[in-house]
Amino acid sequence: MKKTVAYMRCSTDETRQDTAHQKSSIEAFALAHNLTVDEYYEEYISAFKTSIEEREEIQKIKRMAINGELKALIIFEQSRLARNMVDAISILDTFTRCNVKVYSVKDGKCINQNDLDKLMNAFTSYFSEQASRDTSARVKSAKKLAKERGEFLGGPI
Repeated sequence: MKKTVAYMRCSTDETRQDTAHQKSSIEAFALAHNLTVDEYYEEYISAFKTSIEEREEIQKIKRMAINGELKALIIFEQSRLARNMVDAISILDTFTRCNVKVYSVKDGKCINQNDLDKLMNAFTSYFSEQASRDTSARVKSAKKLAKERGEFLGGPI
């Protein structure tokens, strides 16, 4: 029997970022859409700094799809899959070719049903990548400024 799984990802394992909100949102979505989640997968890793090939949990899900074991994948939002356009389009294409429906809680629907979805996913992944680049630039700039001011930047004393 094919499974429906949920995938949750946060960039770090800091306490201010956890997957609890994603999981509760996914559970509510599944209930509202008569879906049963068979397994949950979660990762605490940057999708901006780490390619999709280096992320173990999403690779397990991808292998399940390729092996015909997967019916559906539920994610909180598309950026949880990938933060760069190439990875996002590639993984969504794999799921589509394997007849795995990908549901996005934030979008409130299946995001890989037709050609219009494919186009919208390209736009969404492009903007997600740009947002990550902007955030990275702001963080680097703030750290550089703090260092120039002689401020403590963390780590062992």
